Amino acid sequence: MAESPYQGTIAHGFLVLSLLTHWQSSCIAFPGADLLLNYGFDKVRFTAPVRSGSRVSARFSLARVQEVRPGEARCSWSVEIGAEDAPRPSVYADWLIMVRYRGAAEGGCGVSTGDSAVSLREAANVPGSR
Repeated sequence: MAESPYQGTIAHGFLVLSLLTHWQSSCIAFPGADLLLNYGFDKVRFTAPVRSGSRVSARFSLARVQEVRPGEARCSWSVEIGAEDAPRPSVYADWLIMVRYRGAAEGGCGVSTGDSAVSLREAANVPGSR
């Protein structure tokens, strides 16, 4: 086996990235949402190794909310994943989540473009970084 340039075992980047869904469901709420769908990524960068046994955490920032159709919005999240005591984040990602609200067919969710997108930002209750 070849010697690692990282001086030990590191976690695979996609393993670290896969933790996002767990963090999202445990720290971000979408009150009244009927459906949350992982819509993919616009960008993912693996910028530093995560050593085996490291504690990792993520920081989410809601970058944009785009109405797709009445009652449906695409939320764009800027995400950083870091390992404890690391000098810089290990992963940077632009993650997309599709949100559908109850009553969307009747137009009852109140999601629209412009200033009312702020209400969706408020609905995406982010109590702090994890």
